[in-house]
Amino acid sequence: MSAGPAVRPASGSLGGAAAPTVSLALAKVKASPGRLDGVLTASSTITYTLSAAANVEGDLLNSSGTAVQLLFAQDQQPGTQTYVFSSDGVPDGNYTIRLTARDALGHLAQASVAVVVSRTLLAFSADTSLVSPNGDGRRDAVAFSIALEQAANVAIALVQGKTSIPLFAGPLDAGDEEWTWSGATLDGSAVPDGVYKATIMIGTPPLGVSQSVPLTIDTTAPTLSLVSYSPLRFRTNEKVSVLGTVNGRRIATSAKAGVFRVVFQGTVRTLHVVVRDAAGNQSLPVTRP
Repeated sequence: MSAGPAVRPASGSLGGAAAPTVSLALAKVKASPGRLDGVLTASSTITYTLSAAANVEGDLLNSSGTAVQLLFAQDQQPGTQTYVFSSDGVPDGNYTIRLTARDALGHLAQASVAVVVSRTLLAFSADTSLVSPNGDGRRDAVAFSIALEQAANVAIALVQGKTSIPLFAGPLDAGDEEWTWSGATLDGSAVPDGVYKATIMIGTPPLGVSQSVPLTIDTTAPTLSLVSYSPLRFRTNEKVSVLGTVNGRRIATSAKAGVFRVVFQGTVRTLHVVVRDAAGNQSLPVTRP
């Protein structure tokens, strides 16, 4: 309680019990669908739950985080709420719908959900999320599938944090197209091993449209060493498939990183064993004699 600038304020409870605390929260925010082509899918239903009565505003933010449109502002009651977002008049781009709730006591809650408006880029996918472009014949390439409503200039890059490695830049015709990448960048250099987002971009941010798929590049072979002949044990540095022969008998099993045993009875006279990781990279063999 306060009574002006010359009076000291006081705080406490009335009736011997503290007033209940009402928390304000926005939860379970979802956009269905999250991608709009402006024709077959021209609107998205935004759903969310509100924990207490509040005034809720919805803002449309571009990919730079700048608010470009106030979508709605209205008083709402607790419970599930819906808002239909239309792509009419909205340029192609990656957007965020930011929800801001304020109750009568001044409590504030925010939540957001991503939506994409793309009338040109309809789909982007990859046939694998793990590639090993080292020329050994195993997982050497990844095929990207691209669906365009109309011809466009397209850029594809590998993104890791703030680093972007260009792979392709040029025009593509309308329709479905497949582009295969086998390890080289746009300038011909190799890409370091790592976890990336393979990203396609049409247009220029903040109005350009981008879409990403996960892609891990692994060209490093696992290690394999002999620990003992009896029992027959080996050591490897990662999860692998084990292939080879012992005394001419074929073996095929799997093992986790560390020391593992190959079940074999008798004396090891001849031995040839290799291991391969999930990317198909193969170790140097362990042999006897």
